[in-house]
Amino acid sequence: MPNDNATTTSSPATMVTAKQEGAPAATGGAPEAAVDNSADDSSPSDGDDEASPVKLYKSNRLKGYITLILAGIINYTAARNSQKVVNNHAVAASDGQRAYAEAVAITSVLMTSVIFVAHLDRWSPLKSVWEKTFGDGSVIELLMIIFLVIWWTIATSIATTVRGIAGDGKGQYNLYYSTWCCCWTSYWTLERWLVAYGWASFKQFISSWPFRAPGWIAVGIFSFLCLMWYMDLYSNHESATRDAPLLQQHYLEIGDGQWEWLLFVGSATLVPSLVFVIVELFRETSTDATSSSLHGGSTKATPDKRFSVAAAAHHRVNAAVGTRNFSPSRDSPIRSSRQFVPQRQNPLPDKGNSTGGKGPLENILEGFCLVLLVLAWIPTVIISTSPGGAASLVGNAYFCTWINTVFIMETFIWFLHDLRKGVHSALQVKEREYQKRQQEVMQKSRALEGKRMAAGSWQNDAVDDIELDEVQPTPTMQAVMPPLPTHPVFDLSSSQTPPPQEERLAATSPNVASNDTYRRGNVRLRGTDLDDDLDDVGEDDLPGDDDNNERTPRGSTVFFEADMAPSNRDLENPMK
Repeated sequence: MPNDNATTTSSPATMVTAKQEGAPAATGGAPEAAVDNSADDSSPSDGDDEASPVKLYKSNRLKGYITLILAGIINYTAARNSQKVVNNHAVAASDGQRAYAEAVAITSVLMTSVIFVAHLDRWSPLKSVWEKTFGDGSVIELLMIIFLVIWWTIATSIATTVRGIAGDGKGQYNLYYSTWCCCWTSYWTLERWLVAYGWASFKQFISSWPFRAPGWIAVGIFSFLCLMWYMDLYSNHESATRDAPLLQQHYLEIGDGQWEWLLFVGSATLVPSLVFVIVELFRETSTDATSSSLHGGSTKATPDKRFSVAAAAHHRVNAAVGTRNFSPSRDSPIRSSRQFVPQRQNPLPDKGNSTGGKGPLENILEGFCLVLLVLAWIPTVIISTSPGGAASLVGNAYFCTWINTVFIMETFIWFLHDLRKGVHSALQVKEREYQKRQQEVMQKSRALEGKRMAAGSWQNDAVDDIELDEVQPTPTMQAVMPPLPTHPVFDLSSSQTPPPQEERLAATSPNVASNDTYRRGNVRLRGTDLDDDLDDVGEDDLPGDDDNNERTPRGSTVFFEADMAPSNRDLENPMK
């Protein structure tokens, strides 16, 4: 960062002054120097940073401490009253068990109470001490939380087993539930500290795994717990129930076949879950490119392994550079983002792969294993948790059996959903290919039609440019032309001189030849008028070869004898 004594303007003189005083020059030129200088102007001084209070009462770990205090008080009360068993089926605790449970609860309550008071302290002289001790990223607070996690993990594994004070069938329900509540709350508080420090949460870590890996992780964890509780019941139920006749009778009625089946199912479930989790560990993935693109890096994802040390170091370097360039305060601590959770996008299914990115053999094996697990755990949970079953009493085996069955069913449904989604994606890919081919065909058709229309317009333009006088008949055209039909009255194609008018009239009809005056409709034709009419007859008016039956003047297209007036001779001799 530039020196405090240097000026804060972006002029060239300012840059020279900064260089002379030993301030590092910005690698990005004047704009980046202006950004750095503006950040310096907006940042408070060192005294203001030290005087600014850290609001511990808004810490995200405060809820965990409050829960530990309340659950610890309930646990201590239940442990205190664990020997007062009168007229019920609960098993009284021994002196050693009760003393150990009370010590665990008192230690946890005292420690969390001190931490709670420190978070709410805003007036005492130790205020600054509390802020440094329990601020975000404090190592002292981390050590305290880790101690609580180890403390309650050991206490839970001792108190909730079949030989413990709150084991299966002992009837110490308040002690059992409060112990588990304190254990889970300590883990939750540790996660909150990691999130405040910059690490990813447990949910984000699990969600970052591709495909059904989160389901297999949950199945693997609870399968291990089920196997551990089944082995504890099978090995220690005789020694743990000597002072409880009813509980001893319950376990004696369970056959060896049921114990063997529970141990077999637990171990058979643990093996495939670990295999599929390990496969995802070594599957090639890519880091999330959001942070690198945010800090000006390349947005192209680089393939690596899931927990690659080189990728993690590269990510931290980019995050540190981005924090230095975009830090709102000059004196704020430069801490790289530790939320390094590789994100892997499931690829779309290619041809022959309709399962969402995995190989067909791997998906077949995964589906086969899930079907077997579903068929195995449904009768297991029915038999073992029913009255008289090995896990029918309230305890670790009962809850773990149910939780593991639920996770197996959920993973199986997840597999079916992804399978249907993969088939749907494959159909969409084929549909897109079909639409693409269809568009290509339509574009080619339009191109051909355009070429055809362009060629037609060119031919029309060429024909328009040709003058009619330039067109001369050729011998080939004359030879191809068919002969003109011959009219029965006058052959227009003949070169002979036409016969005289009298002969034509005589050949036409006796009635017409005997009278030089006749009617056609309301028009009277005489002598030379008929010649003029005959001269007006064209080639189109002549009948074709198919009109052989109409060659008489009465049926021809030239002469019409309808409404012809009779001659004087016909009037004089009507009988003729």
